[in-house]
Amino acid sequence: MGGIQMTKKEFVKKMLFLGEILSDKPSEIKIEGYWEMYQDCSDKLLLKAFWNARKCRFFPKPVEFDELMFLDDDEIISRPQLEDISTKEWHSQYMKNTREMRQQKLLKQSPDANSLVVEEEVK
Repeated sequence: MGGIQMTKKEFVKKMLFLGEILSDKPSEIKIEGYWEMYQDCSDKLLLKAFWNARKCRFFPKPVEFDELMFLDDDEIISRPQLEDISTKEWHSQYMKNTREMRQQKLLKQSPDANSLVVEEEVK
């Protein structure tokens, strides 16, 4: 699982491959959304999530993808390992920051039903 730097190109390639093996091809918008959420995650965590996603029946939702980062091959539920405590702390902070960022933005449906416009919340 090691040795791969998770560039956007590599991330897209893995998302498309995952979609193929799960018979659930992700849209360009979905791939872009996942990239925006996960581009700052460590390569190790992303590779682990992609590796563990092979066990899914359907394409994983973001909350499931988060759990897959900490899922070991012999585990059924998500549980960080002791040696990954600093990773766990980083992930908790990342999720907190992501929630705060999402709360500061409002999604507004544009006149074109196929596109979303993100507007900053007015304070």
